[in-house]
Amino acid sequence: MTSLMHRFHEDLEIRGLAAKTIKGYTSVLRRFQTHLGREAHDATPQEVRDWLAAERRRGLSTSYLRILVAGLRYLFVHTLDRREVMAGIRPPQVITRPPDVPTRGEVVRLLNHARTPVVRAAMEVFYGAGLRLREVTKLEPRDIDAGAGVIHVRRGKGGRPRRALLSDRLLAALRHYWRETRPSGPWLFPGRDPMGHVHARTLHRGVRLAASDAGIHRRITTHSLRHAFATHLLEAGTDLRTIQLLLGHKSLASTEVYLHVSNAHLRRATSPLDRLPQLSPPPIAPPRRSRPRGLFETLPLPFPAPHAA
Repeated sequence: MTSLMHRFHEDLEIRGLAAKTIKGYTSVLRRFQTHLGREAHDATPQEVRDWLAAERRRGLSTSYLRILVAGLRYLFVHTLDRREVMAGIRPPQVITRPPDVPTRGEVVRLLNHARTPVVRAAMEVFYGAGLRLREVTKLEPRDIDAGAGVIHVRRGKGGRPRRALLSDRLLAALRHYWRETRPSGPWLFPGRDPMGHVHARTLHRGVRLAASDAGIHRRITTHSLRHAFATHLLEAGTDLRTIQLLLGHKSLASTEVYLHVSNAHLRRATSPLDRLPQLSPPPIAPPRRSRPRGLFETLPLPFPAPHAA
């Protein structure tokens, strides 16, 4: 590891960034230095711009380009104290699409087709408490607080702790799982080595196989169940602020994406037109010469009446 790479890695660890983020940012520095053919201490703003432009021309995804900019920004702003290098460089905009959310019926089929007790119980935590994949893999038995009715997430995204929902049904499911498997190590969901936690790939594959066995042909992931948790809570009338706290979102804007996928939430809104006092009948348009009088009344409406929807 080069001296700059070592210093950069230390800075990221001291800041308390997640291991995945540290790996991504150090990879950015490694690629940039390979491009330069030297360490990046004295890299110029033009060299940074040229490299980012070349990476964009390679057809990389917008999300990955954002990681490149974020990694270089951390390097030059925090590690090298050369803020001017990144002046005017902004990450590309990501078009946020509403998440694809499984229906309640699909969730039932997924749970019923889990192939192992670990996958079944983990899926119940994804859907029943809205935890992230990393949070589920690193649960310990002591995190399940039956007395308080919460799951303690000791290190969520960004290192932030929080309390997640522990319903009676989820508690019963976890107790059943515990009686059946009796994990001997420190983790609630152990891996092949009982002293290590289940690998993320194991849960990804378990959900994918359950979806295939259940005849669900669209893409379903562990995160899809977290999306379903939030969306179905919203449809049941839970307010956005509560959902934000349960999900561990730093910003309410991250939670508001579920407003776009909840049809029930939209249907509960009352149009201001419906609140107006009684209106007079609309004016009758004069008949057009291009069609016989009364023809429109014989044509089907382009949308059905509410009771026929």
